[in-house]
Amino acid sequence: MKKVLFDSNGLQTSVHLGIHFSQLLPNPKQKALDAKCKRLATFISIIENCDCEVEFTPYEKSTISDDMLNAFDMLVITTRIPRLPKQPDCEINAIYRFVQKGGSLLIMSDHPFQNKPHPIPDIYVASIFDVTLNPPVYPSHGGRCGLTEIRDNDIHSHAITDGIQSIVFNNGCRIGTSRRYVLATLPGEASAFAVAIDFPYKDYGRVVITSDSGFVADDNTNFPGPGLISRGNNEDFIQQAIEWLLKLR
Repeated sequence: MKKVLFDSNGLQTSVHLGIHFSQLLPNPKQKALDAKCKRLATFISIIENCDCEVEFTPYEKSTISDDMLNAFDMLVITTRIPRLPKQPDCEINAIYRFVQKGGSLLIMSDHPFQNKPHPIPDIYVASIFDVTLNPPVYPSHGGRCGLTEIRDNDIHSHAITDGIQSIVFNNGCRIGTSRRYVLATLPGEASAFAVAIDFPYKDYGRVVITSDSGFVADDNTNFPGPGLISRGNNEDFIQQAIEWLLKLR
């Protein structure tokens, strides 16, 4: 059985676990609803159905380290909580070494948050894999965040996108990297929604980075944005991404 570690300092993960809800959710009714529904229940079930055991890091109290990662096959980061400082270099370097030693990494980022010194969560971890996370453009939403659907020619051939005809997400960041890594392109742009990196070294793990994290959240949850896992082919897309990261496809 493989082991998957979730970073509890990821926004979606912390909401799923009900951590510090009083700070994140001012509305007690919404807090109670989302805590009951479990934000990432379907997503975690997909991982467990790949013969994996899921664990979570201690929230805010520890730094991801080599010793922590050595027991796991994959690390999942679901948008670093914006009020937290950037990851220390020792944590970023440990994540890179984890991939070098065969561990796989899933980063699901997001759009910038207002009044934060680091405008896009996860920018530093992505950069060690030569991936840039850029501010979004919302031309179809009057400059505001909104739902976007990726279809047809914007979805590129890959084991992860096999049979995928639609991905629906809440506008996040814009990913820039080598064209050969791109799984799906933002409509009307050269920037990517998702990239997959398979290194030319047999001992390395694999990396997938997406520009949004709420697209894997359960539909009956609404904080910090609408859950969209049943929209389009989102569930199949993330399942195939997990299988590819674990080298099951």
